[in-house]
Amino acid sequence: MANAIEILAENRIAEALAAGAFDGLPGRGRPLRLEDDAGVPPDWRTTFRLLRAAGFTPAWIELAREIRGEIERVRGALGDAARLRDGGSDDEAPSTALAAELNRRIARFNLLAPGPRWHITPLDVEGNRKETAPHRREQQRDSA
Repeated sequence: MANAIEILAENRIAEALAAGAFDGLPGRGRPLRLEDDAGVPPDWRTTFRLLRAAGFTPAWIELAREIRGEIERVRGALGDAARLRDGGSDDEAPSTALAAELNRRIARFNLLAPGPRWHITPLDVEGNRKETAPHRREQQRDSA
């Protein structure tokens, strides 16, 4: 529920809008440039703004983008391997190798990132395998 101050503010804004107080403002009709740096610690904000204004992206940010895309690809491969396991195939080595290599890249990235806030959590291949193992055993038992 809106309180009295919010209602008063909305009324004043509506009155000013009707009176044309917002006409002729610079940038009217163009999208606002909203760079949300709320997730950036205050002591890094100026640095990030300067880099962004110069069109520069730190290498660790580019690497984080690549790794996040790779995580989705490897998760898909792990899901495919789980489906193959459920179907009776034991060939999960390629997807496990992909996940292990990606975890090495994530570990290197976490060393480059300026703080734990930006660290990426490694993939849990064993946890994924354990989640699908009981289901596979049930299928094998049912087919016997």
